[in-house]
Amino acid sequence: MENVFKYYEFSSFFEDRSETFLESSISYTELNEQHFLIFEKKVAEEEVYNLYISKYKSKKDIGVGDRKSVV
Repeated sequence: MENVFKYYEFSSFFEDRSETFLESSISYTELNEQHFLIFEKKVAEEEVYNLYISKYKSKKDIGVGDRKSVV
């Protein structure tokens, strides 16, 4: 997975505080000004990743409390 994150220039994983991703760690890359690919990382017995395409007003809104996704 690390090669995918590096190739597509995903951000470092950080804690989601928006409750959109169930308080998991998330990482994103920008498709354009309002559309983003977001990986959600869940850690149980092993790491599990979910990939989402999301729309936000700006990348500053991703994973931030009190700011919900536009979609």
